[in-house]
Amino acid sequence: MFPGRPPIILGRNVRPVVAKGIQWIKSNPLVAKAVPTAFGFAFGDILTQAAQQRASGSFSLDMKKTMVMLIIGATVAGPMGLAILQLPGDQPSLIGLKLLADQVVGCIIWQATYICISSEYKEGAVNVYKSIQNSLQDSQALCKLRLKNILLAS
Repeated sequence: MFPGRPPIILGRNVRPVVAKGIQWIKSNPLVAKAVPTAFGFAFGDILTQAAQQRASGSFSLDMKKTMVMLIIGATVAGPMGLAILQLPGDQPSLIGLKLLADQVVGCIIWQATYICISSEYKEGAVNVYKSIQNSLQDSQALCKLRLKNILLAS
């Protein structure tokens, strides 16, 4: 913001606090990755439960599901994401790929876990899969018909 001057928040110099935070993260990378991942998984569960129950007009949080998601986030997705992020390479493109891989793997773990613990979510996932499968079959049939028409026309 102001060259040569440290940022001031509430009248205190922030750099020592930030430096200590960075030092702590570097010395505790697993905790630094697992804790926010756990809370992200739990928060995602709460949002999903709220969306599923919105039609009924009332909301009743199933803490068992939330705790399962929190635990899976901390013990599976967090360490897996950390392993991905610690792969060698510090070029911007590699960092971008590692962040993308971290998010994709985290999403797969979240979806797989939620399908296992929620029958409603599993039913929805199966319906989406069937819909995609039907759409692909329709597209395949249309392509075959077009190819047949092209061959007949030539």
